[in-house]
Amino acid sequence: MSSIAVRKSGGASIVSIPKAVLKTLGITVGSKLNLSIEDNKIVLSPVKEELTLEALLEGS
Repeated sequence: MSSIAVRKSGGASIVSIPKAVLKTLGITVGSKLNLSIEDNKIVLSPVKEELTLEALLEGS
């Protein structure tokens, strides 16, 4: 388990997720995460987005 600190950035409080954790979960910059509290713990879960034809063609 990694230990991280809450930091201040402008008006927000932020934490950094270690690269190894991102790689293990297949998360990249811009990925969406659900945030919940379970048993007094912060839980982040990747949002599985379904690709639509519009989303696939958006960049072309």
